[in-house]
Amino acid sequence: MIAIGGPPEHTFSEPLGLLSDCHRRIELFLGRMIVAVDRFQGGPIPEAARGPIGVCLRYFAESAPLHTADEEESLFPRLVGSLDPAVVMALARLPALHADHREMAARRGLTVSCCCKRCPALLYGGPGVCYHAPMTDVQMPDPPLRVLMVETWAVLRANPGLWTPPLVLNLLVAMLATSGGRGASILVPMIGAWLLTIAFRAGWLEQMDRAVVNAGPQPDKEFRTTWSQFLEGVGHYFWRFLGGEIALLLLLGIGLVLVATFGSQSVGLPDQAMIDQVMNAARKAGGSLNSLPAATVAKMNAWTLLLLGWACYWGMLALGLLFWQTVSVWQNQNWPKAWLASLRLVGRHFRLALPLALLQVFSYLFVFQLMATGSGLLMMFGYAGYLLVWTFFTLMTFLVLKRWETHAAPTPENP
Repeated sequence: MIAIGGPPEHTFSEPLGLLSDCHRRIELFLGRMIVAVDRFQGGPIPEAARGPIGVCLRYFAESAPLHTADEEESLFPRLVGSLDPAVVMALARLPALHADHREMAARRGLTVSCCCKRCPALLYGGPGVCYHAPMTDVQMPDPPLRVLMVETWAVLRANPGLWTPPLVLNLLVAMLATSGGRGASILVPMIGAWLLTIAFRAGWLEQMDRAVVNAGPQPDKEFRTTWSQFLEGVGHYFWRFLGGEIALLLLLGIGLVLVATFGSQSVGLPDQAMIDQVMNAARKAGGSLNSLPAATVAKMNAWTLLLLGWACYWGMLALGLLFWQTVSVWQNQNWPKAWLASLRLVGRHFRLALPLALLQVFSYLFVFQLMATGSGLLMMFGYAGYLLVWTFFTLMTFLVLKRWETHAAPTPENP
């Protein structure tokens, strides 16, 4: 307890301690004001009580604004740019604290003093934007990927149980793959592996959701991800995930059918003789296709362009729906609403979404290249890297959503 008028618990050589003392003092005066409101219920205040109440009012009128200025002009700018995981977690609350300070200042008829020279630093380098401006007037700049990566790694270190579901899933999928036969019989384990992946992802994202919610300036140190949370997520999200995945496969299939239809009508389908001709030329010439007839090469080039167009279509779908499963869990939405929300988010934050997607793609390509080397040691590193990339970037999408939700400008639907 802070003794008002007594010796301070901290000195000026301990600035954070002084701010903490101020917080305790604020709690003390707020407690006195609450007691006064409960006791007098809006009626006349006795003369004996007016002095203590006046002390509280003077504190909030004179000293509290100085405390706010210390935080806004001195503390917050020093925190931004730190890679300390605890500081990165705390910075997620910065927009909400700015909003609280502006609201309190407005109620007192004051304005929060602006340190515009430091505002761009607070906004991760956003030029010409002042963080004291109303939230409806500016779009909060996205944090750099390095900040998100530090924050993601901090959550993973605090929740090692998040590594378990993908490891178990891959072991089960490997068992299903070895149990399959040939021909049509291989479809059964393939469909089983696909459904199992959807179920595991539903439970896994529920665990991530709870881990991200717990991550903050004051996390519950006793929190652990559990299999009961996992099973709860499977029950909640499996069917909506399945619906979204089926819809996505239908869209990809429609695109492929359109490409095949257009190609067969404009170029013509490659027959078996042409395929054998290409394969033989590739083997005899050591991979060179210069010996092929010009008509065959032209048809190959045309089909290559058509398939590249389909791949671009698939990539645009993947980018636009980058966050749909995360949104479905984070905001408890069915898959059509989650698709629309993901498209809006990617469009609004394209400068962050595109590098995030590309970094994920190149990371997967690198680890798959390691797994394809044939070397036992490199394959082991590649498999470990695959689990790391999958877990890391899936969790990062949750943290991105958390930051966007924290920084979201108020709207009539989301005041």
